[in-house]
Amino acid sequence: MKKNILNFTMAALLMTGCQDMERPALGEYQTDEPIAGDLKFFAPFDGDFVEDMKKSVGKGAGTSFVTGVKGEAVELDGAATSIVSMRTTNDFKSATSFTVSYWLKMNPPSKSGAQFVWSNPTTSGEWPGANTFQLIEDGGQSNNGLIATKFVVHGAWLEFVGDNRIPGVMDNQWHHWVLTYNESTSLMTVFLDGKKLALTKLVEKDGKPYGKADLSKSTKFVIGGPPHSALGTTPDDWMTTFQGGLDQFRMYSKVLTDAEITALFNSKE
Repeated sequence: MKKNILNFTMAALLMTGCQDMERPALGEYQTDEPIAGDLKFFAPFDGDFVEDMKKSVGKGAGTSFVTGVKGEAVELDGAATSIVSMRTTNDFKSATSFTVSYWLKMNPPSKSGAQFVWSNPTTSGEWPGANTFQLIEDGGQSNNGLIATKFVVHGAWLEFVGDNRIPGVMDNQWHHWVLTYNESTSLMTVFLDGKKLALTKLVEKDGKPYGKADLSKSTKFVIGGPPHSALGTTPDDWMTTFQGGLDQFRMYSKVLTDAEITALFNSKE
């Protein structure tokens, strides 16, 4: 009887030891705990699609990892199915003012259509199924010297097109982009390489300043493509995927100050 008990105990210890060896290291678990601080989402793309704040694992198609502005970055080949789909925007969904910060590297477009750099899909019915996004116009607008790009927040368009196209970006070098939305002023503002661009846009609803952003119905997060892949719908004919590199994707639940944005650019964050 004692021998059987001893054998059972040793077997249990061995099984427990094997189970411990198969567990991921501390800190590699996805967590549902609220995020302290203003940084709510951070995808460094350092060789994987793991979001750093809650360890949620995304999925890439038509992608590779290349040398980034810091560590590695993701490069999208621009094929029709080339996107990175992240499972969630974490606590960014509760933001009423926000900042989106990332690094982008690309050549002039070699295909027609509007390339969606990123999009925040929503089930609220906002057009075209996204709370906010950035797109880059096709080769008819963007060229070696000038980029035509548009940002959208709650249906309001901040457009850098025509005479307002931006020089010195489509040069296959890394450039830092930041979009902010301020609930106090209802203004969206864009920074490039640490400097505020002159154009801003008032976001309105029913003819009045929008005020607090409503991201509560956000679902997943699409990097390098329109929101439709997260919504199970078909993109419009003019919508296409991004061809180029993206790195250090951050989303904050506040408007970063000019100094904080400059610091991100200088430190390659």
